[in-house]
Amino acid sequence: MNITLAVNLADKTLVALSCINGNPDLSGIGVRLALYIQSAMNTLLVIVSPRDSVPSAWAGTLLTGSLVIAAIVQKAKHTITLHHAILIMNFATLSCISSLAVAPMLPIWRLRPGEYYRRELARHALTDENDLHEDEHINVLESGIYVNKHKRKILAAQNRERVVLSLALLTQVVLQWAWGIILFVSPVYSQKECSGDTMLVLFLRPFQAGTIKGPKFVVWPLWLLFSLGITLWLTIILALSSPNRAHDSLTRRSTRSLSGGNSSSTPIYKQLVKSAWLAIPSWNDRSKLLIFIGNTLSFALWCLYLASSEWQRVLNHIDDGENDFGGFGQVTAIFLALAPLWSLCVALYKYPSLRRRQERHRRRAMTAHPEEGVSQHLDESRGLLGHSPQPSGTAESFEMSEMGSPELLESSPKLSRQRTTSRRIGNTSVHVVTLPGSDTGLLNWVQEYEPSDVRH
Repeated sequence: MNITLAVNLADKTLVALSCINGNPDLSGIGVRLALYIQSAMNTLLVIVSPRDSVPSAWAGTLLTGSLVIAAIVQKAKHTITLHHAILIMNFATLSCISSLAVAPMLPIWRLRPGEYYRRELARHALTDENDLHEDEHINVLESGIYVNKHKRKILAAQNRERVVLSLALLTQVVLQWAWGIILFVSPVYSQKECSGDTMLVLFLRPFQAGTIKGPKFVVWPLWLLFSLGITLWLTIILALSSPNRAHDSLTRRSTRSLSGGNSSSTPIYKQLVKSAWLAIPSWNDRSKLLIFIGNTLSFALWCLYLASSEWQRVLNHIDDGENDFGGFGQVTAIFLALAPLWSLCVALYKYPSLRRRQERHRRRAMTAHPEEGVSQHLDESRGLLGHSPQPSGTAESFEMSEMGSPELLESSPKLSRQRTTSRRIGNTSVHVVTLPGSDTGLLNWVQEYEPSDVRH
């Protein structure tokens, strides 16, 4: 009995000296898959269904927060190894990149109260089956009165969504920075006998922790500053460019792909692949080309941290317990990462029907103006300041925004044969514009003017 116990203790001591103890709560197979899946789904959801991206952003924040907070607790108790501390930094940075890189594309940053209300009106009209009756007109004069009367409430509702999304993104950045600072100021880890032989992958190059000293020590603060600088730079870009890039188009050829390039009978995967290919801008469009290059670099950085994490796990001798899926923490992380799956599936399921309705509206417009055709222009990047919003309450423009495509805002000047009437309701002067034809979706919209702006 004593001999058996001594042998078991010797084996455990040998294992402790030769390999790193597993930590399934921080880097188990379930936790890693949850982080990778959540990052990918968050990006896809912003592209396919932007209005469902706020809950997805919070799911990513909760997943990152639970991981970093658990790591901080273990760091305070000196029960986390150097290997797992580096992995937590990689995971937090990876999650921040996936959230911040696509956040400027969300339309919530630039919509004004009138646009916000018209968009919701268009969404309900587009998803309503009654819009199939071609002889029905939706007079949105009441919507203009509603926007003017309840402008503060609408603006408050929109600001709440902005605040919620901003808090979700800022929380991820703060947690990542907090963990980076802890790594820099606190060099104490568990399993000190293994720390010197631990292999660290920094800048896609393996380093033995014991050799990072003297002149080579500079690689350690440089890697921390690089990781923190990425999120800081993406946060600055979000603050400066979100009004201009909000749902901005990245199309390659004007609206060729939107005006019939993809047939509604084409399989959905072919439509998505073609849309992704046409998202590459032309060389002459420098502004959209810079945005595309920025998104490509963000994706490359995301892949860099993912590859570094998995490569580091391969280089180090880790206990087999990390690759065993199970436990409450890993299962919970997987289910939390799959939270956006329902919204993503619904958006992909509705994609063919949205394409059919888009083509129907396009054919109606072609029928209404056969001599001119339909000329569509993309919305150029315009910020919140000095932005003069164009009427965007048509069902066709909403179809574009639902699938992450550029909105169709204006028609050619030759097609602007419109009847305009002015009405005065109370203290508000309402300018009603009615488009010719009867089958172009939401045919009426309202432009509001204050009484002082109306020339009598």
